[in-house]
Amino acid sequence: MNILSPAACSWANDTVTTYYDLASCINAIPFRSSVRDGTIDTLMQGLEQYSFLDMMKDTGPPWDIQVDLMAELAAIGATEYMNDVQFQDSVATLFQSVHDEHTIYWKPGDEGCYAGLRFVQPYRFKVEMRDSRQTILFGDERTFDYPDGNIYMLDYYPPEIQKLAGKEIESIDGFDPIIAISNWADKYASISKDQGARFNFALDYFLNRNQQLWGMPDRPSMTFRTTDGVSFEIDWMGLVMGGADTDPDLCLISEQPSQPPSSTPKPEYASEFESMLKTNILRKLKKKQDNDQDQDRKKFIRDLFLQPQIIPQIRKKPNYVDSSLVFSGEDWERIIDADPIIYGLNRKKSTAVLKLTSFDPDYDWDDRLENWVGNITDALQDMKDNNVENLIVDVMGNGGGRVALGYLTLIQLVEGLQDDIRSLYGLYDFRVDTTGKMGEVFDSSGYTDFLDPETLEPYMTGEFYTKGEIHQRGGELGRYSKKFYEDFLDFEFGITPEEVSKSPIYFPPERLMILTDGTCGSTCAAFVKHMQESSFAKVAGVGGLHYQTMDTSSFAGGFIQNIDQFNRRFVLAGLDPIPPFPTRTSFSMNWAELYSFRQLYEPGQFANLPADFKIDWWDFHNEEALSDLYNLALNHLP
Repeated sequence: MNILSPAACSWANDTVTTYYDLASCINAIPFRSSVRDGTIDTLMQGLEQYSFLDMMKDTGPPWDIQVDLMAELAAIGATEYMNDVQFQDSVATLFQSVHDEHTIYWKPGDEGCYAGLRFVQPYRFKVEMRDSRQTILFGDERTFDYPDGNIYMLDYYPPEIQKLAGKEIESIDGFDPIIAISNWADKYASISKDQGARFNFALDYFLNRNQQLWGMPDRPSMTFRTTDGVSFEIDWMGLVMGGADTDPDLCLISEQPSQPPSSTPKPEYASEFESMLKTNILRKLKKKQDNDQDQDRKKFIRDLFLQPQIIPQIRKKPNYVDSSLVFSGEDWERIIDADPIIYGLNRKKSTAVLKLTSFDPDYDWDDRLENWVGNITDALQDMKDNNVENLIVDVMGNGGGRVALGYLTLIQLVEGLQDDIRSLYGLYDFRVDTTGKMGEVFDSSGYTDFLDPETLEPYMTGEFYTKGEIHQRGGELGRYSKKFYEDFLDFEFGITPEEVSKSPIYFPPERLMILTDGTCGSTCAAFVKHMQESSFAKVAGVGGLHYQTMDTSSFAGGFIQNIDQFNRRFVLAGLDPIPPFPTRTSFSMNWAELYSFRQLYEPGQFANLPADFKIDWWDFHNEEALSDLYNLALNHLP
């Protein structure tokens, strides 16, 4: 570590350091009121577009979230902090408290500031059922595959700590281990409203704390007591990726953009997405506006919709599993390996597994539709050829992706869905912002891609947004747009659902099983909710808290947007943009509400949908153990 100044540390290489050294570097980043004021101003203006701004004030049972984001941000904006990390933690923790992974604040950093910094413990947890008790044990050693090579955390601990694997933990810092893990998850895990799903998530991150998301541990060590009566004080270690640098200036945007935010860097997927949008929107404009001679107006509409109108739902790039391990057991055989689609059969060829790690494949955009349809069709054809009787669809850890691919997969698995888009797609609406800016955006465009549920024709004016409905949410009467469908297949690929070929084989609901750990989100959440609420499949909740039910999906919200994407719309409509963040932070929010497929007046994100049954299995980080899970799932199939 190189100490540049009392306020800056830098690391040329991947480094394991002490809790105190890393904490002192982080704590030395000074608090600046200008950073606080600019950040709060941007967030409060941006949140005018947040679909669940009213709902989060009081969701009611069973989630009982009561967070007034605007009031809390105002309080943070009026507070003086000792250093920057106290301020940043206040903001990050506030957004984690609404448990909406679409709406999340990352502390500043891309190549500096808080990026590449974490506090870790040397073990993973292992969960087992023993004598009808859910128990927590020391599991595998924590390792990291970093650019400079693998880091094995036990190398930095004394021999007595290196021998704890397999020992049952009686308490963590004086608390029952399940309580300790759950308490942390309830405060910091944004992944889900459901406690069991948050517990699954926290099994990894409770002992592995990324400093762009979570605060520093309260103490430099944790006290673990094992069931044989021995206590161990295990230090937190700082783990730093090479190139990390806490120079306060690296937290800031180096220079404010001279042009409106529409000129700021675009997401990595923007170019291919805009190319698709250009083709699709121009095609629709020609169809709908052949008689429109106003070329200036047509150019304005075209320019507006060259920016992403429906942004693909991406939580983060998935860490694809090592597919060579997924079917490594003697009972299963891998047939297709095309991440994020992995397909295999049990040795009896009576049951197939289709593992979908993401709906955001790495295929080239032009090949995305063909490859996705082809890989799943090949799998389904193989099932037909082998007279497969049951299908397990594994979506554990699937954070979403392209909305169109989620609905396309539904068509491939469920017979008849392509016949009527009302039976395929979910209904959406927008919360109407109090500033009126988004209404002006829609009024300026004169065309939308949103379909009237009654006529299935696009809304042609912004009145669908400004003259919609009144809903009671979170104790507030709020204005919401008219409900709409979005034909995602037409929008993204230029095809209609009816054009999708029928699958070679379909499975009845009792023979089609979805496996979820509750963290399946975004596009994946819409996929699972449709499957379960429409009784197309039975859904198994994996892991969680043994004596509680578990919701089957998380953050089903709608579309995900960030400040720059909103600003591109505002600028094209001639409106003032939201001020950019003063720091290199990352922030996204949910835009639009997807309604439940069963509870028709309830936003899907808040519809309580427990799993049909649960499976006691928690080895989420161990791909080799997936064969054991699939064998357990067989017990619930005919």
